[in-house]
Amino acid sequence: MRDTVDKRKTFVIFGMKEKKNPNKFTREREEKELAKTVIK
Repeated sequence: MRDTVDKRKTFVIFGMKEKKNPNKFTREREEKELAKTVIK
C-alpha cells in the first residue's frame, strides 16, 4: 500500500522522467528541489 499523501499539497508534472531512487528521503529531497526549480 502506498504512503498516504495530503492531496491538497500534490501536483503532477507531465513529460518529466521519475527518478527511481530507492532511498525515500533522498528521493523526496530531490523531488522537492526539482519542484522548486519548475515553480520558479
